[in-house]
Amino acid sequence: MINRDFNSLIKAVVEAGDYAKKAQNSIHRDFKSDGSVVTETDLYLSNMLINKIKELFPDCAVVSEEENCEYKEGTPYTFVIDPIDGTDIYSQGLSSFAISIGILDINLNPCGAIISLPRFGISCDSTLITLIPNSELKINGEVIPKKKMDALSIDQIAIGSKGIKRMDFSLFDGKARGFGSTIIHLLLPILQPRFGASVADPAYVWDIASSHAVLKYFDMDISYEDGSFITYDKSFVFDKKPYKDVIYVGGENARKMIASLLPKLKSDSN
Repeated sequence: MINRDFNSLIKAVVEAGDYAKKAQNSIHRDFKSDGSVVTETDLYLSNMLINKIKELFPDCAVVSEEENCEYKEGTPYTFVIDPIDGTDIYSQGLSSFAISIGILDINLNPCGAIISLPRFGISCDSTLITLIPNSELKINGEVIPKKKMDALSIDQIAIGSKGIKRMDFSLFDGKARGFGSTIIHLLLPILQPRFGASVADPAYVWDIASSHAVLKYFDMDISYEDGSFITYDKSFVFDKKPYKDVIYVGGENARKMIASLLPKLKSDSN
C-alpha cells in the first residue's frame, strides 16, 4: 500500500514538472516581501502537491515554501515541498529549475526524495530522481547502486548566486558555476562527478531536504565550514528558519578540501 502511494506521488511530481515546463513561456513574475521572485506556477503547484500528499498520507506532516504549515510531532514522514526551486531562473525562461519533495523520517532526518528536473539533464532532456524511504535510488527509472563517492581533487564547483560575496576565492584555482537552483547545485557532485563539491548560501529546509537525502545515499553530506552539520529540528523545518551559514557539500574529503579552499569571508555577516 505504501509503495503504491509513493508511486502515485511520483506521478504527481512528474505531472507538476510537465505543467511547469508548459507554463514557462507565459509566466508572470511577482515578488515576495523579502524581494524573492514568485510566480503563479509556484502557487499552483504548491497547492496541487499539498492536496495530493494529504490525500495519500493523511497522518503525515507537510511543509511548503509557499504555504503556512501545521506542526506535527512524531508523524511517520514529513514531506517538504519546493514547488519551483530556482524560481528566478524559471521566470526568465531558463532550464535549471526543479520541482522537489524531500521526505523526512519520524526523527526529521532526510530519508527520501522525489525530484523532477523537467528541462535539465545529462545526455537527456529531463531528469527524474526518486528515493523512496528504505528503497533504492532511481534516476530516470534506472536503479543506481549505493556507493561511496568522494572527490580527491576539486577543479569545478557549483555555487549559489551570492557565493562570490560570501567566500574568499583567493586560494581556489578552479571553475565555479551557478545554475540558480540550490537543489541542482547540491545534486551535481552525484549527477556529474567533475563537480567535486558544491557550496550554497544560507537557505531553507525546502532548498536542501530532497538533495540531502540523495547525498546521504552515496555517503555524502552537508556541513558548515567548521565541520558541524545542519540540525533538522522544529525551528528549521516547521518554523521555516534558514540554516545559519554557508554550507559545503560532498564527501568527507571534498567538504574539508573545499572549506579550506573557499573559506567564508570574515566580513560576511549573513
